[in-house]
Amino acid sequence: MMDTCKRLGKLAMAVVGAFAICSVGSGLMGGPSTAFAARIGPINDLLPGAYLATYFDVSASFTKSQQGYGGPGHSGGNGDGLVRVVDVGNYEANTATGDLCINFYVFDDDQEMQECCSCPTTADEVNIFTTINELTSNPQFSSPLGVGVIKIVGSNDAFGCINGSATGGTLATAGSIQPTWLAEGLEAWINHTESIASNNPGFKPPFGFVTTNSVEKFEHARIDLGELTILTTECSNIELRASGRGICSCKPPPPPPPPTITVSVAYANNFDSDPDFFPSNSPGWKGSAGVTPGVNYFGFAGAGEFDGGGILIQNTSAVGSVVINGVTVDLNQPSPPVNCTLGTGTTVANCPNIVSTALNPTNPWAVGVFPYTIGPGEFLMLGQSNPGLGFGAVGCAPGAPLCSNFDTSDLPPLGIQLPPSCMHDGVIPKVHVNVTIAPSPATTLTFTDTTQVLNTGGVDGADCNVPPGRTLGFEGSDWVEIH
Repeated sequence: MMDTCKRLGKLAMAVVGAFAICSVGSGLMGGPSTAFAARIGPINDLLPGAYLATYFDVSASFTKSQQGYGGPGHSGGNGDGLVRVVDVGNYEANTATGDLCINFYVFDDDQEMQECCSCPTTADEVNIFTTINELTSNPQFSSPLGVGVIKIVGSNDAFGCINGSATGGTLATAGSIQPTWLAEGLEAWINHTESIASNNPGFKPPFGFVTTNSVEKFEHARIDLGELTILTTECSNIELRASGRGICSCKPPPPPPPPTITVSVAYANNFDSDPDFFPSNSPGWKGSAGVTPGVNYFGFAGAGEFDGGGILIQNTSAVGSVVINGVTVDLNQPSPPVNCTLGTGTTVANCPNIVSTALNPTNPWAVGVFPYTIGPGEFLMLGQSNPGLGFGAVGCAPGAPLCSNFDTSDLPPLGIQLPPSCMHDGVIPKVHVNVTIAPSPATTLTFTDTTQVLNTGGVDGADCNVPPGRTLGFEGSDWVEIH
């Protein structure tokens, strides 16, 4: 619920007397009544310079704020606002080190506190926070949080600088600051990126936008006991009762540990390519050539028709094994929208152009493969798991029993048709690998096939990548590492 006093701030001047009675922060409207002063204590001007404030607008040029300002085509913010805070060193407040605590309080433009946090800083340190990723990415209620106010209170870190818990239930520094903790010594700046709608028909493009960038210093505001009480009370409610929501971040989250696996993709084809093609770069396709030491192959091996993608996972660590718990491939088609996922335990009921039958489901690694342990330096190779007799042999149409069950090239919007549409399917394949790397728990890593090896460049390569004088196109590809 919006703070009652702050709601009154929106009323007309006719009720300014009521606002003056309940104002506890800015001091703009005069002092409170005697009864109210007795309740909160006398309003004292506490350490000018311990309190900084500014606004942020990171999205109003394309997303309406909570109060309805902005939206597509309007002027407003566009892009992250970097907040830079410098501890100039307050040795009067903290004679030991000059270190301070940066206490953030972030409000939306409904005047609701959405996030708060406490971040330690050392003397002469420059601290950089992103408004989007660290100060507004975990709002207590509203989302997204695009327009609002950022307030900073400086406090002596000798009294502690503890941030709220990700699970909530812990009263931390920003929710419990006492007047004697306040300390000067913080200076802060924020950058604003604004997109200003142009009404000039001569602007290129007509009626386009002008983008400006500026850096603004936080204003030094006067803090009093009432404002400090409001800030700490509302923040303590977030810290204790919001179950981890509303706690902003002091630093970017540490990057995940680098995976000890690499993932590559390829395409093998020996019935509609000219010439026949199997990936030849190391370690080489093992589907028709047997198994070599260090390459664990799951797929059809022997004489047969290959028409499908391949996935190669390597354990790059020198010591220690990794456990692959499952692999799926997202081939999500944007137009018409089709959510198509192949792999562990999945079906292709919503993948209209990839053949799947009860005898030949397009989940080639659903049974008997995972979990699979890869030793140091070893590979796991995945390919189609059936002989795939090919288009000419059995018609290879929906319902045919022996078509390739990992034919990831057949995704164009109009399907397998002659003449083909050769329309780019817009699909960027993603390979999801669920992996356990001890001592960490299982996690899913995503690798993106930006070069579109698995879907042969976004069209059906057999029908559309046809060289002069040939009837079928080329679909093969060597191994390409994806990230």
